[in-house]
Amino acid sequence: MKNWYRTRFLIVSLSIAMCACQFNTGGLPETGEDCQDADLDGYGVGADCLGPDCDDESAGCTNDCTTDANANGLRDCDEACVDGDGDGYGEGADCLGADCDDAVPACNTDCLSDDNINGVRDCDEDCVDPDRDGYGEGADCRGADCEEGNPLCNADCLGDDNHNGVRDCDEDCVDVDGDGFGEGADCLGADCDDTAVTCVEDCLTDDNHNGARDCDEECFDPDLDGYGEGPDCLGPDCDPSSELCNESCVDADHDNQYDCKDACVDLDRDGYGTGSGCTAADCDDTSYFCTVSCADLDSNGVPDCRQGLLCSDADGDGYGTGTACRGADCDDTSITCNTGCVADNNNNGVRDCDEDCIDADRDGYGIGAECNGADCNPTERFCWSGCVDLDLDGMCTESGDEELVLNVVAGKPLLVHTGDVCYPSGSPNCYDWDEAVDGQWGTTWYVQTNPTTVLVADLGTIYTLIAFRYLVSWDARETYGTGAQLTISVSTDNTEWTPVDERTVTRYQMIDFQVSSPVSARYIKFAWTGSQGASWNGWGHVYEFQAFGY
Repeated sequence: MKNWYRTRFLIVSLSIAMCACQFNTGGLPETGEDCQDADLDGYGVGADCLGPDCDDESAGCTNDCTTDANANGLRDCDEACVDGDGDGYGEGADCLGADCDDAVPACNTDCLSDDNINGVRDCDEDCVDPDRDGYGEGADCRGADCEEGNPLCNADCLGDDNHNGVRDCDEDCVDVDGDGFGEGADCLGADCDDTAVTCVEDCLTDDNHNGARDCDEECFDPDLDGYGEGPDCLGPDCDPSSELCNESCVDADHDNQYDCKDACVDLDRDGYGTGSGCTAADCDDTSYFCTVSCADLDSNGVPDCRQGLLCSDADGDGYGTGTACRGADCDDTSITCNTGCVADNNNNGVRDCDEDCIDADRDGYGIGAECNGADCNPTERFCWSGCVDLDLDGMCTESGDEELVLNVVAGKPLLVHTGDVCYPSGSPNCYDWDEAVDGQWGTTWYVQTNPTTVLVADLGTIYTLIAFRYLVSWDARETYGTGAQLTISVSTDNTEWTPVDERTVTRYQMIDFQVSSPVSARYIKFAWTGSQGASWNGWGHVYEFQAFGY
């Protein structure tokens, strides 16, 4: 019986010892198993381990205990975030997230997007700008874009300067002072001071040198005749550029010169009339055939100079029916309509010859007594007297619109040039091809235009191009055909080309061309594409080629 109790005691003691070994959670090596693993990471010594442990005192270090990928002096296995490019993204629990390219700090969560479709990942660019307005994300952008996708709204998407409930960037004319001038395509022009209704085009001039801007004065009188704009003037000035004209700017003889400053007012255009510029005074300024003598020897009430002539001229302009007339009259009831009775250049439904102001671009300047003055560019609404348009956007310097633009092609390297073949060899007509972009209008690149001649300029970086200007000519001899096709193309990579201008050049031409919307390009290609109808090779001159942008 005593031996039975001893046996039971040994069995129970052995069971307790086995249980104590089975439930060892004190972090000590389990010497009774097939894996000795001090840091409990599954790696250690023994057949049941996942593998050998290079550091059995650190659970994060198992098979690599030396690598320091981000070179910060700590083993990667000891770090909670392994970040090669230092952007906070990488491998580990403390990282902001996984890094799709751990060699480029700007590329972390998205390494594929190319929103502006230029072949470069957005994260590699210095300016990501999908709507191409110059605003976006990156150091080379003008600034952040408050509404990407709308090129009109970029720096300010909230402003409503004229308080009409419409954002300024959505309007075609933002005009704070209500004078019609401001910012936008529907404005009359740019406003140099949008808080003063009288200051629009010129906010600096002080013609009478009194220390006050002319536009702020009570009488703005450039020609100092007492007439002008403002309550202190004698009255409005019909021609502020001439002290001779103020109250009346009539052009009775329709010679496109106000009578008040016309050296010869000559209604019938016979050279006789009123003024020092006439041959002499006209005794009858309604008849081309009556000049210094209007005698009526037969006393029939009709001057002899109007009788016996072979010209039936009802309106007295010298045009009518008969050999003594200047020519046939297309409308013998109107003195201003004689050789041209159809033209309507400003498309307003009124014949030009019936108008007192022929104004094709409707800016108030043109041909005729009722115009504000002559128009130096009748096709551009915002150019009238100066016609200095640096950025070729249709708005002259006088409108205050000019942006800082450059001729970006001047002096740039030319990668390709073909066609600069001399005929005959050694002829003085052979010129250097780089003279096409030397900034000199007097030099020329003389080229053969059939077959195709090509010139490619490398701008060195991508510019925003808004306009082109080139002076060219084509040899007009009959054997050279009727003209040469000229094509201007642009590219960002010198591979994919986009045409921006195509035209046939037939003679000596200065061409100003503005693109419909700004284009981004690094390379510009100028190409003659063969003479039209030529029976032999044609020849052309490229005097100067310019491209404007920023």
